[in-house]
Amino acid sequence: SMAEVSIIIPTKNRQDLLNLSIKSVINQSYKDWELFIVNDSTEKILLNQSDSRIHLVENQLLPGANGARNTGINLSSGNYIAFLDDDDTWNSNKLARQVDIMQSSNSILSYTGKEIIYKKNSILKKKKLTLCRIPSSRKDKVNGCDDLIEELCKLNPEFINGSKSIQRTK
Repeated sequence: SMAEVSIIIPTKNRQDLLNLSIKSVINQSYKDWELFIVNDSTEKILLNQSDSRIHLVENQLLPGANGARNTGINLSSGNYIAFLDDDDTWNSNKLARQVDIMQSSNSILSYTGKEIIYKKNSILKKKKLTLCRIPSSRKDKVNGCDDLIEELCKLNPEFINGSKSIQRTK
């Protein structure tokens, strides 16, 4: 059976960080997903769990994160594609909230805010940024997706961070 959301993590030689990313996917309250971990390195990756939704594959295209992402896209079956970088983690309700808002508003793309956790004078602090969605009606107003992405990037350069955005595939 097809998963509603295909998640793609491109990774290269960052096993410890990758494990945290994978854990944040497994801990999602939303369960209808498949995960493609795309290895962009000759080093082996060891998965410490056996979840049938998780697939470990080699980058079949150009070396680098984009080749790895495209490898994942080619294998995806979901109605939505979500990217997660191997050094990022998701809040446990991230997919649930994003899929819900996209389905109810018929959006082609949405992106969340992010929480940057940093240390200042040895105190952990947090910064938050907010959630946004792009209705499918916008498709008509801009010539194709590239312009939309370009417009978004001018509007909000933060959008570029792949770990926050989900795109509809159909």
